[in-house]
Order: sequence, then structure tokens, then C-alpha cells
Amino acid sequence: MLKKHTVLGVGIDTSGSISHPELSTFMTGLSELMRLVSDLHVWVADAEVHRYYHNPVLSEIELIGGGGTSFVPLFEDIDRRKIKPTLLVYFTDTFGEFPERPPSYPVLWVVVETEQTLDPKVPFGSVIVI
Repeated sequence: MLKKHTVLGVGIDTSGSISHPELSTFMTGLSELMRLVSDLHVWVADAEVHRYYHNPVLSEIELIGGGGTSFVPLFEDIDRRKIKPTLLVYFTDTFGEFPERPPSYPVLWVVVETEQTLDPKVPFGSVIVI
């Protein structure tokens, strides 16, 4: 259970392999998370971080991207900003380049179920298929 004082990080994969229905599902999940915490950090990324938001309003989040996928820039941006999330939730299809080492905080990879994502492989963290 997330507590109101949780520092929650959320990554939204906007790479070319993510469909519009998947993005819609990601935003629904983000909307639910926004109700649960008061310190929310959101990244919109594909092979690079396109947008970063702190405690955003859902309607102001711009989902841009469409390129390849690397999870590395988002993790680097968390470090660069010196954010210490209690948890990072990453909405993705898991098709991309992962950091060489896991971060010091837990990561939950949230994946929309498709034929391609029935058995997602990640080098660290936990996976939930929705």
C-alpha cells in the first residue's frame, strides 16, 4: 500500500512500439497513482527523456516520443536530479536497453498484456502484466 508521503517515480514509455491503447492504459494507471501520493515525479521517455513533471495535473502531461527504447536515460535523470523514490513504476512493453546495474530503489515494470509481452524479461525489479 502506498502512503501519502511516498516519493513515487513514474516512467511512461512513449517509444514507437507502444500503441495508442497502451498509452491510454498507462495514463489510466498514472491517474490512479496520482490519487494515492502527494510527491509524484513523472517522466515521459523513449530512448531519451522528453518531459519531466513534478506533481503534474494529468491534462498537462505531453506524451511525445515515438523513437527507440532505452530505459537508461530515465534512471540517469533520477540520479541527476537527486530524487530518491520510494518506488519507480515504469509503464512499458519492456522492449529496450536496461541499465547495467539495478538502482537502489525498487522498480515495478507495468506491462500491458499483448502476444509480445506474455513473458516479459527484465534484469531487475518486479513485473506486473495488466
